[in-house]
Amino acid sequence: MVAQFERRLDLRQFQDIVDEARRLVPKYCPEWTDFNVSDPGVTLIELFAWMTEMILYQVNRVPDAMYDRFLDMVGVQRRPPEPALADVTFYLSAPMRRTVTIPAGTEVATDRTELQEAIVFQTSADLAIAPPALQALRAWREGQGFEDYMPYISSGLVESPVFNEPPVEGDALYIGYEGDLAGLSLQLRLDCRELEGAHIDPRDPPLAWEYWSRIMGSWQPVRLLDQSGTGRLREPGAPDPTHGLNASGDVYLHVPVDSARQTIDGIEASWVRLRYVTKPGQGYTTSPRIAGLRSECIGATVPARQAMQVRNEFLGESDGSAAKIFPLRERPVLREVEPHVIEVTAEGETTEWVEVEDFSQSTSSDHHFVIHYAKGEVRFGPSVRDREGIERAYGAAPRRGAQLRIRAYHSGGGIIGNVGEGAISQMKTSIPYVASVINYRPSSGGLDEESIEEAKLRALTVLKRPAAAITREDFERIALEVEGVGRARAIAPGSGDGAAPGTVRLLLVPVLPRSEVELAAEDLAPTPALIQAVSARIDERKTLGTLVQYESVPFTWVEIDAHVYVRPGSNAEAAEARALTRLREYFHPISGGPAGRGLNFGAAATVSQVAGVLQSLPEVSYVERVRLRSPGSQNEVTRLQAPGDGLLVLGRCYVLAEVAEE
Repeated sequence: MVAQFERRLDLRQFQDIVDEARRLVPKYCPEWTDFNVSDPGVTLIELFAWMTEMILYQVNRVPDAMYDRFLDMVGVQRRPPEPALADVTFYLSAPMRRTVTIPAGTEVATDRTELQEAIVFQTSADLAIAPPALQALRAWREGQGFEDYMPYISSGLVESPVFNEPPVEGDALYIGYEGDLAGLSLQLRLDCRELEGAHIDPRDPPLAWEYWSRIMGSWQPVRLLDQSGTGRLREPGAPDPTHGLNASGDVYLHVPVDSARQTIDGIEASWVRLRYVTKPGQGYTTSPRIAGLRSECIGATVPARQAMQVRNEFLGESDGSAAKIFPLRERPVLREVEPHVIEVTAEGETTEWVEVEDFSQSTSSDHHFVIHYAKGEVRFGPSVRDREGIERAYGAAPRRGAQLRIRAYHSGGGIIGNVGEGAISQMKTSIPYVASVINYRPSSGGLDEESIEEAKLRALTVLKRPAAAITREDFERIALEVEGVGRARAIAPGSGDGAAPGTVRLLLVPVLPRSEVELAAEDLAPTPALIQAVSARIDERKTLGTLVQYESVPFTWVEIDAHVYVRPGSNAEAAEARALTRLREYFHPISGGPAGRGLNFGAAATVSQVAGVLQSLPEVSYVERVRLRSPGSQNEVTRLQAPGDGLLVLGRCYVLAEVAEE
């Protein structure tokens, strides 16, 4: 409680007041020459100084409520907590031959513990889990090209090798589906023929399941699931159900949300592929053969945010006065794309009152109200006396005796919603045929309520900045005001990027998981909902005729392999963990870099730069080696450059630490 009263308006203390009074004595009372502490006049000065100090102490105790009121007067509300966002995957109790729909607003939650209540998330859109439609099968054999493999699994009578005889690196079976695989979990039932002379480790066969990532622009590993049907990842070392295509079995896959359609052999579809990779001590003498393949959809993914919905809450009865305030049961209140609605019932008639941003454009006949999101309050328009002495109402007031009920609102938010991978596991809403839920990536974006100091600084920028989107900086600033945007980069028309005249390209980076969490490709793309929210805000401010094109920031992935020596007595394993964390912090697109605001657009990663980051750790004695590579490349480079409007992001990173000799 003491911290909020440290903003002192007058810094004078007792001795300062005494000294000031004594300096004024010769001016106002030149006959007074004895300033001994025993003099009665000095005693009176000290008495009044003590009384003045007590008054200043009271003046300096400016409570936060007063600052809140001052901010309200200039149209600035403290930003309420922001909800964390997560992608949650629902799993069916069994594969279904018809579509199962999970409606928007379905509630899921974390486990409740002795120390913490369950954290509730709500889905943001309807989710349809539909049986997948197999569109095409293509076998790629290095040196031979594609072959249509569909006839072999359709008849089951004729067998054909999937790969070359014997298989070579790069051979693959491409499985194409109609529709979109993004976020789907599949059960593939493979009817495989037993092989002779196959030297395969069933716990780690020379096979890789992959999908096409629209963020990376390359093939990336899918998530392999266990056979429980609950979405749990397959444990490292667990056997492959098909023993490396050497027996029939069910393979469970989860395709990340950044999957995209791709054209393979002239066919546009959503593809996953099974690729042969060489591994020491393993190999096939003959190619595997698949006589049957059946696909089932067992789960699908939908965005969710940390929010609890309240419906039809009774606010109270109006007394007919202006500027009436009604508290809501839950706080803080989350902002919505659509305005909130209050139903006002009086004398058997119900009218709808609509939320507005402020009352500046409201008249005495407008059924308007505002919501103070942080405090969780509904406020109706004031009545102000103008210079002519006439009372003017800014927004109507509900008549006396009217019953007020808010139709719906959401409450939630805060960093408490930033939960880890797999933490969201409870169904709060019962849905037929749906058995479980899980999140494969940590939730992110949850923020606590804005502090008074932050709000005071922001108020200065709000009062000084222009409201329209004209310059490149205006577009970036307005985009950053939208909940869920981490960074923004506007490219003006005529920048030589090929955009049409009058078109502004706005590159967006969503709020990302914490720096200690390894980022995945699907974390980096703005969701359609986020783009829609930014578009709605920009459309209000941009000039007529300006077109805005929303895109994801191009990311350049950096792979690092480093070898460091730590000081004698240091723990090498702990040093490796700290070095890895430090690199992830430095290359985090939002909070990385030397200043903690992310590296610059178009920045480069160099060997010396990475060595300097590692050398900054107190336990590191010296850096022996740093290797930089691009994903999928074996060539080492001394410098990796992001495109002019792109950012660097850390991919695979390995740090070996050894204790230096004394």
